[in-house]
Amino acid sequence: MPLRCHRVRELLMMLNKTLESLGREDLVREISDLISLYRDDLRLLEEAHTGSRYLLRIYDKDDAEKAIKIVDKIFSLVEKVERIVFSK
Repeated sequence: MPLRCHRVRELLMMLNKTLESLGREDLVREISDLISLYRDDLRLLEEAHTGSRYLLRIYDKDDAEKAIKIVDKIFSLVEKVERIVFSK
């Protein structure tokens, strides 16, 4: 059964566990650093996902810019992992 998860931090930690099992400590560190450095922005993404479905919350331009910035960083890092580890 496929894993389902909508929490970005949890997905990144799952990726970290996989990379750890593959001996890719360099990438594990990079992902862990991203999670630590952008913890609040990742939380904003998760809240925005939940809030858009169940709550009335207004986000301002700054929130949107932070969300776009962290999504770009996540995509770049995941593409790097794919290129280095899974595209052989």
